Amino acid sequence: MTGRGRSTARAALIHQHAMAERERLIGQAVSAVVEQAQNKIPIRTGTQRARRRKRRSETHQGQAGG
Repeated sequence: MTGRGRSTARAALIHQHAMAERERLIGQAVSAVVEQAQNKIPIRTGTQRARRRKRRSETHQGQAGG
């Protein structure tokens, strides 16, 4: 039990408990980031918006002239 450089079994248990708590907190933080990223609405770049606008205007012009 005194592995990892701990001088007593008590010190090893304290360290083990602290590491488990730290890992739990890290896991919660990562989960929150992933969940937020999954719920995020995709943001179009300026180029994507311009191309979409161009396609729409070409479509509308073709209908009006027909």
